[in-house]
Amino acid sequence: MTNISPEGIIHQVQTDLAGKVIEGYDIYRCIFVKKDGSYQRTLEHFPENRITMLIIISGLPGTGKTTLARALAKRLSVHHLNSDMVRDELNRRGRYDAETKADIYREMFHRTSRLLEDGATVIVDATFHQAAYRRPYLELIRSRADILKWIELKSDETLIRRRVNRKRAYSEADFSVYEKIKKAYEPLEVPHLELYSDDLNLEEMLKRAEGYLKEGNL
Repeated sequence: MTNISPEGIIHQVQTDLAGKVIEGYDIYRCIFVKKDGSYQRTLEHFPENRITMLIIISGLPGTGKTTLARALAKRLSVHHLNSDMVRDELNRRGRYDAETKADIYREMFHRTSRLLEDGATVIVDATFHQAAYRRPYLELIRSRADILKWIELKSDETLIRRRVNRKRAYSEADFSVYEKIKKAYEPLEVPHLELYSDDLNLEEMLKRAEGYLKEGNL
């Protein structure tokens, strides 16, 4: 395998004995086959030594994490794990106490680890407001994932108040929950992309996120 990036897209390619490109795959684990001098994308087959990526989307309640994570997962055809959905599956809906949070992050970690071990790329969407919740995922880069990318969403508090006061499918975190999490929030100390959902629409955030994912590895 040869590490090259034609057109800034392909991460690795397979060449024949004459050095001609046979096929390649990008950071999203999609195959590119060279036909008639151009690369065509297909999801039909993955090489055995495919790349796995762990994508974390974090931020305070109401910043738009899940909206971006869901759209990005759909666009990239990858797995999406969401803390509110896991809370619902564990019958802890509406509970934001420390014990419940620990259980949810533990369950998400186990699911993430299993998916990465199976060779999948995963987007994990949660507040990750304290270093203790982030640390296990940072360790995964050493044993499970080839690439770790972290995206942090932020937004104006007035807009956040409006968002969290609206009924949402899985989250019941109101503004009082937002304030508690904000008070306990610890600054993110790993390289990451910051996106402000009050300044950018969803398509703009998706484009910036995709550009960031194609940059060098963390």
